[in-house]
Amino acid sequence: MSRLKVFKWKSKEGTIDRITDQYNVIGKGLFKKETDFTLFTGMTVQTAQGHVGTIEGSFGKSGKYKVNFPKGIPEDIADK
Repeated sequence: MSRLKVFKWKSKEGTIDRITDQYNVIGKGLFKKETDFTLFTGMTVQTAQGHVGTIEGSFGKSGKYKVNFPKGIPEDIADK
């Protein structure tokens, strides 16, 4: 029984504030402005359509964050 690892899936929801280029977006709504982003840098995010990106760090001082989509921003996101 000691080899059994127990964990809980956690999730948060945010929105895309704007698209900066074909690989990066600025998101908002996941974090408070006083959040330490070093804890979240490198974590993955997933869109409602299943596209996966990586948090690169904070953007500004209001809790916004940068997300990189290595395969490019999906067209269903870019059209909005």
